[in-house]
Amino acid sequence: MQSELPALPLPDAAHSAEADHTVPSAAKKARRYRWQAGVLSLLLLPVLALAEPGFWHASKDGRHLWILGSIHVGEERFYPLPAVIDDAWRKADVLILEADLNNISAGDNAQIAQMSQLPAGQSLKQVLPPPLYQRTVTAAKRLGLPEATLQPLQPWVVAITLTQQALQKAGYQADLGVDHYYASAANRMGVPIRGLERVPEQFAYLAGLSALEQDFLTATLDQMQTMHQEVPAMMQAWLDGNGTVLQKLLSDEQASPALQEYLQRRLLKERNHNWIPKLLAMPEANQFLVVGALHLYGPDGILNLLRQQGYQLEVLTDAHE
Repeated sequence: MQSELPALPLPDAAHSAEADHTVPSAAKKARRYRWQAGVLSLLLLPVLALAEPGFWHASKDGRHLWILGSIHVGEERFYPLPAVIDDAWRKADVLILEADLNNISAGDNAQIAQMSQLPAGQSLKQVLPPPLYQRTVTAAKRLGLPEATLQPLQPWVVAITLTQQALQKAGYQADLGVDHYYASAANRMGVPIRGLERVPEQFAYLAGLSALEQDFLTATLDQMQTMHQEVPAMMQAWLDGNGTVLQKLLSDEQASPALQEYLQRRLLKERNHNWIPKLLAMPEANQFLVVGALHLYGPDGILNLLRQQGYQLEVLTDAHE
């Protein structure tokens, strides 16, 4: 449940649509990316010495899909990526991401705000048991987040915010995440970007935690204590293209069985199956796909689901599933 995180405890995307119009578009896009990246990094988070992240080519009936598993936070030393990835990128007609962060409407922002904040008249202190609330406030203060800023937020949003802040303080940057790297390149080069889902859809998966919210916050606080060891190991597994190790490191062993089941079923399996028909329907012949690394592996992973659709897959780097 590690993630990369922003500078403010209240997600900027949770501001009202009206207020958001007062912010320059470039700043809005940057802020939205940092918050959305924090949410998506739940799916993965995942030195650089001839490292080769997992990179696949899938083909069928003249269609080509290059597949790169992303980590949503990074460091400058990650780049440049291997030449085989760059060569494929230059052939791409379209960049496909989990969500197109350049295409967030006022209506989307309103939905995000509604999901992210507690109902009027409620506060975080009121909805959490005293021991968990005190532990949350202690962690927030250690990260420089004022207690008052957490009060209007849903517990799952607080969990993401704490993780984002911890990763930022550790030197990891959302702007250097792989998905953001290619989104920026696409904008410079005029390559169209397509999203497999809308940002409010992504938020809805976590907003649907319901009774598991407190488990989610507790697991986040537990993981923050070992983040300084786990995050470098995850990044190295990603850089080595070691899918087996990456999956093991990213499994939520500190979470309750019910929370683990929810995250696996809803955030990974369900989304993967929803994405496949959308991928198959995209018209471009040469597609470059960047999604969280954990979405690739296992029987319900993108790679296996594409094989079931008749695609031939080959790994283009020194990586394995």
